Amino acid sequence: MKKNLLLLFALLSCYSTIIAQNVPQTFFIGAVKINISDNAKEKIQKEMSGSLKNQNYVDKIVGKMYTHLPIVERILAEENVPDELKYICVIESMLDANAVSKSNAVGFWQLKKETALGLYLRVDGVIDERKHLIASTKAASAYFKDHNEKLNNWPACMLAYRLGLTTFKQSDLAEWASKSEITLTGDNKDEDYVIRFIAYRTALDNRYRQIKQEKPDSVPSLLEYNQTKGRNLSDIASELKVSVKDIEQHNAWLSSRSIPDDKDYTLFVPVGGKATTAVIAMNTPQPS
Repeated sequence: MKKNLLLLFALLSCYSTIIAQNVPQTFFIGAVKINISDNAKEKIQKEMSGSLKNQNYVDKIVGKMYTHLPIVERILAEENVPDELKYICVIESMLDANAVSKSNAVGFWQLKKETALGLYLRVDGVIDERKHLIASTKAASAYFKDHNEKLNNWPACMLAYRLGLTTFKQSDLAEWASKSEITLTGDNKDEDYVIRFIAYRTALDNRYRQIKQEKPDSVPSLLEYNQTKGRNLSDIASELKVSVKDIEQHNAWLSSRSIPDDKDYTLFVPVGGKATTAVIAMNTPQPS
């Protein structure tokens, strides 16, 4: 209880500084330098003091970041995609696997079905890999890398992700392509996505780093369990000493209680502390 109270006080203290944070003059996405005009800074500050003024909202986002982003960060690093782009799945879905947009984009990275299938994700009545943290992050990484080969500018790739490549190329911001330094003027509506991205990263990044150091028992981490081919969730839950409900909560990609037998799909198991993690690790079969 005392530890939880201390964590609450830390959250309150951190939250009181979020709105007061200074918007940077410059910002980097990959190796691309972004100069931020006064007008753009004002818009970023407005976003920070608007969407991020609710303490419960901020705490919920940071908790989900603690649970999900370590896996995202690892995949982005493996795929040589800038770490900063992890904030795209924060602003796209708030790290809700079941998020659905008005245009029927689904999952952590908000992918439409045709896009997902083009990126070799499985989307059918049993499995929707748009809701699978690893599979969808690998697919998003492939998308970003493909577009960066065409645009040679990570902020441009972000906007192509949001607008579509064709629409981006027809916009005034198409001039960003191949530039190592760009300026956010705040005058172009198409910049709003990057403005929101910078606002969220500026507001949340320090708190996220802090909670990763604290490792609170009250916020789950995700264990990746891979011995799943053809197995049912009840047997896996019994083996790992967790509930089927807990497994289902973190595996929205699977609509069945049995895992297909075509391959070992990674299952995410919530763990709530160092001791629990160690127990489950001991019960997890190691790859041969």
